[in-house]
Parts: sequence; C-alpha cells; structure tokens
Amino acid sequence: MGLRVGVDLFRIQRMEQALRRADSIYFSQTFTRLEYETGLASERPSLWFAERLALKEAAFKSLGTAWTEGMSWVQIEALSTAYGAPSVVLSGEMSARAAACGVCRLSASVSNDGDYVIAVVTAETDPVS
Repeated sequence: MGLRVGVDLFRIQRMEQALRRADSIYFSQTFTRLEYETGLASERPSLWFAERLALKEAAFKSLGTAWTEGMSWVQIEALSTAYGAPSVVLSGEMSARAAACGVCRLSASVSNDGDYVIAVVTAETDPVS
C-alpha cells in the first residue's frame, strides 16, 4: 500500500469576501448543490465553506496529478459523516483519475484556528500501483 498526502491552508477571510459578493457563479462552479445548501445553513457559513474548499484542494493534491479537461471542483464533494468527521467523495473525471492512480480510499481531516483552516487528505493506493 502506498500513501499520497495533500495539504491546503486557506484564509477564512477569502470566503467571507466571496459570500459578501454573493457570487452565484463561483459557488455553483465550486460546490455541489448539497454542499452549498449545507454551508448556508451552517452556524458560520464562511468557516464551513473555507474548510470544504481546503478539503477539495487537499484532495486534488493527494491525487498527485495535473488538472485535466473534464475535471471540476464539483466532482469533489466535501461533507461530513453522521459523526461530524470530514468526508471526501469523488465523482466523474476526478474519480476516474483517482482509479487510474490506484487510489482505493481517501481519508480527510480539517482544523481551524483564528483566521485559517488547514485540511489534509490522504489517498491510499493499492500495492500494485
């Protein structure tokens, strides 16, 4: 088994600015409908969206591949399990790219302090990749 790691640090203020602009194109290109609705309903939307964007970026980095045609941010869905732990699920071209890299499982962690959030995503690969 191999392990690939992706890490992202994100300033919460950037998401506060995006929310103030109410840029629907940005949010529809970056977050799934479920992510968007969950984020808006959260206690602190700017923190929720900042954490999810950091998780998406870390997930992409964990794949160790370049961005290619057909990939989009909405093909990485970052939500939470029933117990509150972060969860990352891939679909479409992102899922195909992960499979081509031999990725069999993603694990995620996110934390925040002050003005920043940090996310780590590990991608486990099967022994033959």
